[in-house]
Amino acid sequence: MNLPEFSVKKPVAATVLYLGIIVLSIVALFKLPLDMLPDITYPALTITTRYQGAGPQDVEEKVTKIIESQVGIVPNLKEINSTSVENYSIVQLRFDWGTNLDGAANDVRDRLDFAKRFLPDGVDRPTILKFDTSMMPVMFMSASGHQNYGRLNQLLKDEIAEPLKRIEGIGNVMVVGGLDRQIRVNVNKNRLSAYGVGLTQVVQALAAHNLMVPAGDINIGKQSFFLRLPAEFKDPTEISQTLIGNFQGRPVYLGDIAEVKDDFAEPLMIARKENERASMVIIQKRSGANTVKVANAVKKMLPSLIRRLPSDVDLKVVYDSSDNIKKSLSSLSNSVLLGGLFVVLVTYLFLFRLRSSLVIIITIPISLIVSFLFLYLMGYTINIMSLSSIAIAIGMVVDNAIVVLENIVRHQQELNEDEKTAAISGAGEVGLAISASTFTTVVVFLPLIFAGGLVGILFKQLGSVIVITLLTSLAVAVTLSPLLASRLVKKEDKKLKLRWLARMEEWMEGTINFLNKSLQKILVLALDNRRKTIIIIGVIFLISLGLIKFIGTEFFPQEDAGFIQAYVKAPINTPLSETDLLAQKITTDAQQILGSQREVIIVRSGQSPFGGAGFRQEGPNIIQFMAKLADKNKRKSDTELSAILRDDFKKIPGVWKVDFQTGE
Repeated sequence: MNLPEFSVKKPVAATVLYLGIIVLSIVALFKLPLDMLPDITYPALTITTRYQGAGPQDVEEKVTKIIESQVGIVPNLKEINSTSVENYSIVQLRFDWGTNLDGAANDVRDRLDFAKRFLPDGVDRPTILKFDTSMMPVMFMSASGHQNYGRLNQLLKDEIAEPLKRIEGIGNVMVVGGLDRQIRVNVNKNRLSAYGVGLTQVVQALAAHNLMVPAGDINIGKQSFFLRLPAEFKDPTEISQTLIGNFQGRPVYLGDIAEVKDDFAEPLMIARKENERASMVIIQKRSGANTVKVANAVKKMLPSLIRRLPSDVDLKVVYDSSDNIKKSLSSLSNSVLLGGLFVVLVTYLFLFRLRSSLVIIITIPISLIVSFLFLYLMGYTINIMSLSSIAIAIGMVVDNAIVVLENIVRHQQELNEDEKTAAISGAGEVGLAISASTFTTVVVFLPLIFAGGLVGILFKQLGSVIVITLLTSLAVAVTLSPLLASRLVKKEDKKLKLRWLARMEEWMEGTINFLNKSLQKILVLALDNRRKTIIIIGVIFLISLGLIKFIGTEFFPQEDAGFIQAYVKAPINTPLSETDLLAQKITTDAQQILGSQREVIIVRSGQSPFGGAGFRQEGPNIIQFMAKLADKNKRKSDTELSAILRDDFKKIPGVWKVDFQTGE
């Protein structure tokens, strides 16, 4: 018993099987996370090492070069890039695509453990960062406040960051760019010498008096209580009263030899919103979390959190990646739906049989929906690559069903077979032909599944979804199509009795006859002039090859996402204060150029909040410029605006290099 015979003679089993697949596929569809692109883990590691108080030259000579020499022998290492800035060494390692990064990280960690013996005292333990697309911010916000700027960072951490961290799918919420509180102890060297006290003694005394000591537990009845002795400093006055030692029989307190100041830490980064000092709230999702779901949850909670902030604090969403994802996926989904409708319409226009068209209408979505079950089982996401594969496959899946259906109809009308017999014999007769046709198409897309590098990561989903969809369409054509045809397709298929539809059918039949006759004439002419035909085709082919070099290339097409980002680099060794002044000049120019075409401008000067985990060099001479643009109908395209800003930024004194990005 072959497959068509099984499905026709065992309709209940076949129906239950397909219903089960449909239900599972629909459940999988609603559980699939949404994202712009497949998860990409770049084959790169970043080693960040802090050497507090050291200048760029010392960092390079005493830290960076030592680390480079030790990690340079790690297997599969392709390239090393390093940046040495004040207080920090950043070494970026790029490996061959396909390298096991967990294993590479272990090898690097072993080499760093060995390198510690050569590093000077005072160097912090090197940290290894792995970069993947899940580290990119789902959303970031900017906040400014005149009266409360000094405690803005702490306000945002307590009132915004901590509640947001409780949202399912949130990986991390960072507050950066503002001022962080720091208690400064400015020791007077003369008094230190006069009282005969050493600096080490001061440090040890502060450490000894700033403790939280556990004191065991106590049982009272059926309850147990854990005890602790709080001995931590609560305010600067307590720190000033810390006993350091004795001098000539009298106690020496910290206030006698030093000034204790409630101040702010020296910033490694300065953020500004419309040239006003600001803090940034950066939200990252957990790997595998649904970007759109996380962003929606944040936006739902945000209004209630903002009400907790003082009235002078202005918190605004600058970037929301879910907006672009929803727009792109919605546009692509609409294209897929329209494509499916046109396939059904064209099929009906050529068949003009309602029941026969119903078979096609039922089999197309079943062939496509199985791809969502495959995506779920493989741990993939719904993104532009997976939806593009469905859009490509939608025109292919109908081929097998039409061939099978046409042959079933032929067996009914020309061979006078009954519905069941025609369904079995008609599908079985073309089974080998459509299998061969399907597998030749599958072979075309199969190499994408095994491609390496970034192309392989991006196009693996596209190739695998198309392959699964085509194989599903083959299975549907030889099982479900005969089953439906045996129940729906009759020898005398009813036609819709509409006058305009009858006229359209006559026009279509006339058009098809005209095309058949025209094609016959072209074939006769080509066969009578074979040599000329081959020469003409060859010339057209060669001309087409020659025109390839005039076609531009790009990795992804530019898309106007309403967001401009640029990296501006000042000369090396430019201090952060000077870079901040340059950032203010850039913002002023951008405000004049963009005018009402923008919603907000944010600039960040100095160290990246990601600690150099990306592929860009970071340091006190780097400015990150970001502009959220107004609606498309109120402005020029982001590409045009970027070109104008680029020309202006290059003319600003102190700007060394400008790199713009749009469509992100």
